[in-house]
Amino acid sequence: MREAANENEPLTLRPIAVAAADLVRRLERSKQKREQSERDAQRDTQDEEKEKERARYVEQRLRDIAAFEARYRPKERQSGG
Repeated sequence: MREAANENEPLTLRPIAVAAADLVRRLERSKQKREQSERDAQRDTQDEEKEKERARYVEQRLRDIAAFEARYRPKERQSGG
């Protein structure tokens, strides 16, 4: 079995390059996750706004229909008995 590296031995460029590449990959993954999270949050906000807009539209249409029916519904005649 190979013995542990001596602390007095200088680091070679290969381990430094590997460590740097690993760090860059981790930072890139972190950045991608953060960007995805921001996109998801923005999408959720947009979805909520669309739902609110749709609800306002439906409510307005229901009011319009009720007003139309009230206008054109034959009025019940009161019988004067």
